[in-house]
Amino acid sequence: MASPFGGLLTDPESAFRYTMQKARGAGRYAGWALPAAVGGGWLIWPAISDAFKVDIGLLPDPEKAAAQAEAASKLNAPIVLSGSAAKAVANAHHPAQADINPHFSASVKSGDFSAYHATWDKHFVDTLKVRDEDDDDDDDDEDEDEEEEQEEEEEE
Repeated sequence: MASPFGGLLTDPESAFRYTMQKARGAGRYAGWALPAAVGGGWLIWPAISDAFKVDIGLLPDPEKAAAQAEAASKLNAPIVLSGSAAKAVANAHHPAQADINPHFSASVKSGDFSAYHATWDKHFVDTLKVRDEDDDDDDDDEDEDEEEEQEEEEEE
């Protein structure tokens, strides 16, 4: 029994020739490619489930968006402080020395910090590592040179 397609389905060579013959004439339909794609998308888009659209990244994940909104609401929530904490925050920018030493508080408020110079000088002297001696490496090098000279004299 003969095939109504003339052997297209049974003979690969005939199928290839038929496809190439039709492909030569496809150029005249190239202008219809975009409208065909838009029309196909128009018909297919509603058939795709939202879960699939989220999976391939075409729609934002509603669960992730809800989690981000909840986190943002927690970050933007007002902070309630107790009375002592609010007072500590209000006075945090004041220098601690003015509260400790009331004698200096008036001068500090006026911008005169000369009363603290002695304390600062003592602190810097105590904390800075000032080397009173010369560099030890130079002394070691000189000692080695002297030892070498002595050895040379002994050998002679």
